[in-house]
Amino acid sequence: MAGVNAVLSMQDTLADPRLARSGLGMGFIVGVQVFSFALMLALWFFISRRAGNAARWILTVMTVLGMLVTIPMVPVLAERGIGNMAFALVITVLQVAAVAFLFRSDARAWFARKGGIAPDDQSIFS
Repeated sequence: MAGVNAVLSMQDTLADPRLARSGLGMGFIVGVQVFSFALMLALWFFISRRAGNAARWILTVMTVLGMLVTIPMVPVLAERGIGNMAFALVITVLQVAAVAFLFRSDARAWFARKGGIAPDDQSIFS
């Protein structure tokens, strides 16, 4: 969803006078977005397929930092339109919820087993 938000707000981002003064253009913005998207996909891969505890904590820290950046940006997003603001807030809430599920007791047990099936659940899959 963050990628959708980036695409929808690309014109506003490129029209920002601070970006024009910095000399960074569309190639830089697209490169940063592609890198960010690839990083998030890699983290979710390592969390969901490899039960990577380090990836879980990296994602948690990145989500908290993203939340700390998004909340003060609400007035700026509101100036760009209520849709942009609402979309950014919905994305933030969904990301926080997804990360919170990674710390439920069943998820912690799954990470402790390195993604294996719980001993009492093996009869289901036999």
